[in-house]
Amino acid sequence: MAAIYEMFYQSEELDKIEFGKYLNKLVGDLVISFQSDNKSIKFNIDADKIFVNLDTAIPLGLLINEMVTNAMKHGGDEEGKVVIHINMRTLKDNLLEITVGDKGVNRIDNLLSQKGESLGVLLINSLVDQIDGEIVQLEDCVGTVFNLIFLNKLGNQLYTS
Repeated sequence: MAAIYEMFYQSEELDKIEFGKYLNKLVGDLVISFQSDNKSIKFNIDADKIFVNLDTAIPLGLLINEMVTNAMKHGGDEEGKVVIHINMRTLKDNLLEITVGDKGVNRIDNLLSQKGESLGVLLINSLVDQIDGEIVQLEDCVGTVFNLIFLNKLGNQLYTS
């Protein structure tokens, strides 16, 4: 949260931040927190230059924080190495698509619709609702991969350059 506020204060325009830069900072800080001699974590972020306002940045940052944290805890391969990938694209009709995943062997199918949902699943679903998005777990992937799509809308407008 502090990183989001810091980026807004440092931004030339106080009403938006470049979300790809924030993602790099967020995931980089998480890697520092979770990485140890016993756990190797690598990440790759491929993001269009997309600007978001504060009302979008906060729930979206919390959402990605939860997904990346889960990947770091549970997304290791056979050797325990964690590789996280995030792709962020602008689609037609004012849609934004974010894919977050790992290459881990501990995949749980239909994670977001499990009975007796965990606090993490409840948090993810609640944050997706806050940005009026839709999230699905992709089935034909190695590891656990989620695809989030949401519409740019008035009052919660996203900006691209």
